[in-house]
Amino acid sequence: MHSKAAKRRRHSDGLKAKVLIECDEPGASVAAVAQSHGLNANLVHKWRREGRPRAAASEAPPVDDKVAGAFVALQLPAPSTQQASPDIRIDAVWLAVEPIDMRAGADGLLARVVQVFGAAKSHHGYLFANARGTRIKLLVHDGFGVWCAARRLNQGRFIWPRHGVGSTATATLTQAQFNALVLGLPWQRLEQMAVITHV
Repeated sequence: MHSKAAKRRRHSDGLKAKVLIECDEPGASVAAVAQSHGLNANLVHKWRREGRPRAAASEAPPVDDKVAGAFVALQLPAPSTQQASPDIRIDAVWLAVEPIDMRAGADGLLARVVQVFGAAKSHHGYLFANARGTRIKLLVHDGFGVWCAARRLNQGRFIWPRHGVGSTATATLTQAQFNALVLGLPWQRLEQMAVITHV
């Protein structure tokens, strides 16, 4: 009697990306998307936890003139595949160039995003700062609804891009620089600060 080991079916990165994009659509059912591709829903849930296949670094989204005047796209390195999957996935980050009144809640921030972009995209984060640079808010659309998180500095200020600072609509930051930015540290000078040249 011969027994053959069951062969694991391999799926291309292209199929995975397509399935995950379909799952990200508002109102999409993971089970229905899985069934339409002849896949097991548990497998698709696993792909969602692992995140979609991506290149070595996240590419900054395309920027049109209207967006370029109001937001700066941040290009961050892709997270390590060994990192635990976050509860809220963020694939792209946008920094609002103009300050915003921090009394604005999720609805007010969402209105600003829709005014500029036309829609808030799934798994995109939108960062806002107040005029004094002492508070920031992050708005994230997770595919089902929006999350709004706030951070306030008791001392110092967030170093934020403003109109007239640089001519590009895209800024490339390392993970360390981004972490420093949201902590209120001088993220532009991290490399210089890592080396002591005088006593």
